[in-house]
This record gives sequence, C-alpha cells and structure tokens, in this order.
Amino acid sequence: MTLNGTLEDFSPAGILKVLSADGRTGAARFGGPAGCTVYLHRGQLYFARSESTDEALATALVRPGRLTADDWGRAIDASGERPMVGELLVRNGAIAPDLLASVVLSVVYDPLIDLFRDGTGEFDFETDTVHWLGPFRAFPVDAIVNEVRKRVREVDEWIGAIPSLDAWVEARRTLPGSAAQVTLLREDWELVTALSGPRPIVELASELGRGAYSTARVVHRLQQAGLLEVVSNDAEAQVVPIRPVVDDIVTAEPTQEMERDPLLDMGLPHRTQRDTAADPLSAHIGDTIANALATEEAAAPAAEAAEVDAPAPAEAEASAEPAEAPAPPAEDLADPSWDASRRLPDAGPVHHEGIEPTSLDDPRPADPNAAWLADLYAQFIDDDASGGKKKKRGDTQALDVAFKSDEVDGEEKVSTLKRLLGALKKI
Repeated sequence: MTLNGTLEDFSPAGILKVLSADGRTGAARFGGPAGCTVYLHRGQLYFARSESTDEALATALVRPGRLTADDWGRAIDASGERPMVGELLVRNGAIAPDLLASVVLSVVYDPLIDLFRDGTGEFDFETDTVHWLGPFRAFPVDAIVNEVRKRVREVDEWIGAIPSLDAWVEARRTLPGSAAQVTLLREDWELVTALSGPRPIVELASELGRGAYSTARVVHRLQQAGLLEVVSNDAEAQVVPIRPVVDDIVTAEPTQEMERDPLLDMGLPHRTQRDTAADPLSAHIGDTIANALATEEAAAPAAEAAEVDAPAPAEAEASAEPAEAPAPPAEDLADPSWDASRRLPDAGPVHHEGIEPTSLDDPRPADPNAAWLADLYAQFIDDDASGGKKKKRGDTQALDVAFKSDEVDGEEKVSTLKRLLGALKKI
C-alpha cells in the first residue's frame, strides 16, 4: 500500500510513527526546501539523508582517521548493488560497530532537524527502497523522534547566538573571569584543538567527523562557558585573524629616481657630489670659499668692515718710524685680515674665523683667500734691494705691504688692488 499526503495535514513525527507501527520497510520521501529521505527497516530507522549527507558520512568516517580510505573503498566495491556497506565494514573489522553507529546518528540528525523545524510540502512512502549503507544497525523510531525534538528545542534556544551553521567561531585566549582551570569533555577538547583560527561550524564538523548540528551544540556549550565566541555571522565573511593585520599600508609618494652610486654597492664611504652648475667660480676655488660665496645672507653689516684700502697720511708718517709690536685685537673689533675691496658684487662679507695660522715664522692671515694670495706674493714679489737674500724676521716683506701691515718699506703707498695688479704683471 502506498502512503502519501502533505505536511500541512501530518507532522513528520506522526508519519514516521505510523510507518514504524506498521513495521514498514522502505523510504519516506519528504519534499520541500528542508526535505529529506528517511529509510526504515521493519519499522526501525537506520538512515536519513539530504543531498549532502552521503558525502558527509564518508568524510566523517575517513577524514578523522576512524576508517582508512582503502577499507572504505574495498567495502564499496565488495557490496556492489547490495545495501550492505555498513555490514561489510563491521564484518571485516575496519571499524567498531558502536563507533560506526554513533557516526551515523551524528550525521542523520542534520536532515531530520531541518525536516522537523522547517518541513513543508508533500511526502510519500516507497516500499522496499533501501540505502546503500544498509541496516547494519537500526534504531527505534520513537527514540529518534524524541531526540530530534529535543535538539530542535536546543537549536531554537541558541539560534540568537549562533544564527546559522555557517557562522565562524574562535577560541578565546584566556579563561573567563578569574577562572584558573576548566574541565572539558572529550568532544569539547577535540573541537577546541581544531580551532587554529576562526573557522565556520560546517568546516569544523567536516574535520571532526560529526554532524553540523552536533558540532554547533558543542560550540554553544563552550560559548556559554566563555571559551568560544562567534566572530562572524556571515557565511562569506573574511577570516578574522588572531592578530590584527593592517589592511592599508602607507607608502611614500614616488620620488625622482637617482642614479645609484657604485660606491654604495662596494660598501665604501659615499659623499654626495656638490652641484657646481649654480656657480661656475666654485669649481675653481676651495670648499670653504665656495660655501661662503654661495651664501646670500650678509654675515655682518658693511659698516662694520674695516677700511684698509689705503693708509691715511697720518698713518703713512707713523709707519716710517719703527713701530712697536701691534697689540692683540679686541674680540669686538673686526678681523684685520679682511679686505673689503675683495668682496664680490652682491655678496656679503666673507669671514673665516677660528682658522689658526700654520707658519712658524710669520702669522698667516686667517682668511683662506688671503693665505692663497700670501703664497703668491711670497713666490713672485721680491724687492730689488733684497738681492735675493733672505730677510730677517723683523724686516718688512712685500706680503706685509700687500695686506696693509703697520710697517711699510718705501715711500710709495698704494692700495692693495694696485699691489696685486703689479704682482700679476710681474708674473
């Protein structure tokens, strides 16, 4: 006799109890989005499946290592068209019968819970239809129905904390509150150790070899204990890492690429080449003078520079007589080695303070430019009266005249620039 109808008139539990009471063998097919097929043998339930249950059973047996892939394959091949895969696995000693029954129950609860919660549409019963696993172990329908109803109530309770089986969960890093220790069941410990990071419940179920609702049940228990937390309710949400990851890496704006100096690759000290195009004169003079000429700010007002172009008449008469050694200049006076006539147009006065003379005989000017001119005078400007003889330390030198020292040998008194012009003509 064929039994069919609609779930609007009969509940899934009522239909299964009627079939069980009659001792039916076959398959009850329930339609609708949450539909599934329930297999009975002589009025007892031995399997229930949806579209993904068969694959879930194989994964739950093989992936955790409860059954080797070779044993599973040999049982499938040996059964052929006969519904006795479960019986062959137990007979060949590939798996213990109680363990196989436990895994089967964990898997079949998923389609039954969906059916009892959201089952709609029509149903019909097909006599003598069997599942390939076979009735190696059958369970009383009343016991299965009562357990499914209990789990449906549990799902309704934690549905707010775990909205779906696709929710991601993560283990907390510390125990809740001031707890120093915690006691876990075996299935709790297995789930916690499987959480290397945030993972969806369905993925955990597949790895642990359990049903999705059975895994969610453990997740809820650990969540209530403060050991787990739901980190996302979206099936397509991104993984929340254990340590925060900076998404936006701040990068500097690209700058103009410079030619790499070979010295950098050799590990040698590197010195940046000075740009000489801005001032051609700096290519022919020393670094100190170049830096001074490039400075546009005035080092001191022009009024503070000492006037040394030509001696006043009174100074000329005084210089004819033996002069005493000049007193050391005061700190607040201008540098006597500075010649204002050597200032470049539109440039501030160049001072080179703090440079000590290097000559042991005569003090050298503090200005490096003056020192260079002093060497020029010493080499090419000699008075005829000297006759090539080396003058004594107290004698007047052409260098002294050129740089306006207090003693001047001769009646002719000219400016520094005129002396320099005469020296250049001699060269």
